[in-house]
Amino acid sequence: MKIGLAVGGTAGHLYPAFATIQALQNILDEKQRALDTRVFGPNNRGEEEITKKAGFTFENVTSAPVRGQKPIQLIWGIVCIFIGTIQALLRLAVFRPDVILSTGGYGSLPASIAGRLLRLPLVVFLPDIEPGLAIRFESKIATHVATTTHSSKLPLPKSKLSITGYPVRKKFEELTKLSAREELGLNAEEMVLFISGASQGSQLLNNFVFTEIETLCKKVIVLHITGHQGISKALELRSTLPAELANRYHPESFYEDLPVFMFAANLSIMRAGASILGELPAANLPAILIPGLYAGGHQRANAQWLADQGGALIVEEKNLEHLGEIALEILTNKTQLEIMKTAMHSANNTNAAENLANLLIEAAL
Repeated sequence: MKIGLAVGGTAGHLYPAFATIQALQNILDEKQRALDTRVFGPNNRGEEEITKKAGFTFENVTSAPVRGQKPIQLIWGIVCIFIGTIQALLRLAVFRPDVILSTGGYGSLPASIAGRLLRLPLVVFLPDIEPGLAIRFESKIATHVATTTHSSKLPLPKSKLSITGYPVRKKFEELTKLSAREELGLNAEEMVLFISGASQGSQLLNNFVFTEIETLCKKVIVLHITGHQGISKALELRSTLPAELANRYHPESFYEDLPVFMFAANLSIMRAGASILGELPAANLPAILIPGLYAGGHQRANAQWLADQGGALIVEEKNLEHLGEIALEILTNKTQLEIMKTAMHSANNTNAAENLANLLIEAAL
C-alpha cells in the first residue's frame, strides 16, 4: 500500500500523520502487506529533518501562507501554491499513492490539490476545533474528512465525516510519570511545571519565564521549551542563577522526545495549537492555556474545548502578569490538580491513530 502525506508548516501537522502511519503499519503487518510512505510539503520549518528522523521519504513541494498577508505577499503565496501544485502533480504521478492524507496547514494545499487532479482519494484530518483556510478548502474536494471531536466545526454531510480523535505518537502509550522522571533524572516527589510555546517556541511565554524564573524555581522544577530563537537567552539566564535554582531549570530549544517532558510534569503552561487536543489528554496533564491571536485565532476554540472538559484554565495574553501566581496556586492545590487531571484523562481517545488508519484503508479501496 502506498500513502502520500500532504503536510507541513509546523511539527503539529507532522506528528499526527506519523502516528497514523505507525498504526497503519501495524494493521498491514498483521495482513502481511507492505507500506510505502512519502511526505509532500515545504521544508520551511525543519519538516525534512523531522520526516527523515521518522524514517519516511520527503518530497520538497513549494508552498506559502495566504492568510493575513499584504497584497504582494498574498500574490506570492498564491504563486507558490501554484508552483507547488505543479511539482506535486509530477511527483505524485510517479509515486501514484493509493490514498493521500492531509493534516492541514498551507503546506498541505499543493499535494492535496494535485492528488485530486489525479483523481486520487484524499482523506483530510482536521486537528483543530475550528478549521483553517486550507482545511476549509480541502474538505470541499476531499473524499473523506476526519475530525478530532464532535465539537469540530465543519459543516459536512455525515456520509463524508468521521470522528476519529487526535492521533498521538506511540511514546504516549509507553510512558508513566515515574518512568518519565527517571529518564530526566527528576525526583519523584517534586512538583514540576512544563512551559512550552510548541515546536517553534513562543516569545511571549519565553519572556514570562525569563522574568519569573527565580520565583518559580524556588517552588517547582521548570521544564521549558524555548524554540530555537530563545534557547541562547535561556541558557545564559540559567548560568546566572544560584546553583540550587539552576539545577531546577531545564530549558530545551525543541525537545524531540516531548512526551517525556509532558509525563514528568504536574501542570503545563502552553499555547493552544491543535496538538494539545490529543497530547495533553494522552499525558493526563492539566494545563493553563494562552491562546494565540494569530492564524485566525483558531487556538481559542481549542483551549475552550479543553477548558469545557475541566482539564484546562484559559489565561488571556493581556493578563499574564498573574500567570506565575495562578500556576503556583494550582500546583499547591492537590484537589484541583486531581480534578483537572481526571478531566484530561476522560478527554483521551486511545484509538485515534487506529481509527484514522482504518479510514485510510477504507478510502483506498
